[in-house]
Amino acid sequence: MKKVLTFVLILLTAFSLVACGGSAEPTAKEVYNTYLQKAGTIDAMDVDVDMQMKMMMGTETMEAQALINMKVANTQSVEDALMQATMTIKQSGMSIEMGMYYADGWGYVDVLGMKVKQQTPMEKFATQFDGMQIEEMVEPDWLESAVVTKNQDGSYTMEIKMEGEAFLDYYEMLMSGIEDVDVAGVTFNDATLTLVFDKEYYPVSAEAKTGAAMEVEGSVVDIEIGISMKYNAFGDDVVITPPALDEYVEANL
Repeated sequence: MKKVLTFVLILLTAFSLVACGGSAEPTAKEVYNTYLQKAGTIDAMDVDVDMQMKMMMGTETMEAQALINMKVANTQSVEDALMQATMTIKQSGMSIEMGMYYADGWGYVDVLGMKVKQQTPMEKFATQFDGMQIEEMVEPDWLESAVVTKNQDGSYTMEIKMEGEAFLDYYEMLMSGIEDVDVAGVTFNDATLTLVFDKEYYPVSAEAKTGAAMEVEGSVVDIEIGISMKYNAFGDDVVITPPALDEYVEANL
């Protein structure tokens, strides 16, 4: 189950911003450089993510879905940083609800009504926020083959390929902040990223499609992964309402 969530965190990083260069169409490098300038100044974000995964082995198929909303604010200051997320996981007719909140050096988790809190370094939660940043995922060399198209409404669409080996490297980097990584026998396919930005060069939506294969007890399991994301706010003010913190019990770990 945790790997399903990790795939979400990994793939939801795929977005960028488009540079305006007069009447000429912007290149992928211009898109990327403009993104870096803008992303370096924002301190808030609100993103909805819908991830669907299908695992196939022989005649058996298992499908899973993860719905996530993540809000982050004050990310330029470690002392003032805030994070709030809600998550719904659907699998085999079951649904699991989860809530997370971070403030003042404390992490709060609510799973199936069990509410616990723990002093947690911001760096652990920052890993999830960093997972939304394109610089953690895109290699500059890939921009040579990326395609940017200007749409009739003034928005832009960018398509880019992410190599499977690089996807694996990113997976291991992100997972290192969550748990020990064991990807023996897993092969990731190249990912196709389709990104849409408004005429002000802020992200509107992103879709990612990729696949993987792994061996389980001598049989090959094929995996299809699809991600759709909606950016409700990128750099705008984000309202984060804390839960009833007095209901959480400190974890003894």
